[in-house]
Amino acid sequence: MHAISSILNEGYGSAVVLNSDSPTLPAAYLAETAHVLAGPGDRGVLGPAADGGYYLLGLKSPHRRLFEDIAWSTECVAEQTIERAREIGLPLHILPTWYDVDTRQSLHILLRRIVRGTGAPARLRPRPRVTPER
Repeated sequence: MHAISSILNEGYGSAVVLNSDSPTLPAAYLAETAHVLAGPGDRGVLGPAADGGYYLLGLKSPHRRLFEDIAWSTECVAEQTIERAREIGLPLHILPTWYDVDTRQSLHILLRRIVRGTGAPARLRPRPRVTPER
């Protein structure tokens, strides 16, 4: 709530907070967020994480109720946030579910994406090893 309020208090028309552990988050999700928040009227955007939390929250106005009575650090966070939005009548655009890296299983997902060369810009993908000709 503090981060959202601080950004909006600077005069911006919307604010987005992101997690720091979804390194392969598609840029298209960020573009979709910007597009939705550029629309008229109060609205929000939520990016649910595969573990039940969320990787992104964007708002045009601060809504303290979105952060109240949430069982933080559980698999219910996104669901409860969506319920709070319904409760206060806030239109909430839901992005596709994505993963964050905070378990061994999610680390393996990240490694597979990197090894396959998906989920990272071309300049960051591993290059095939070149063997010198003899």
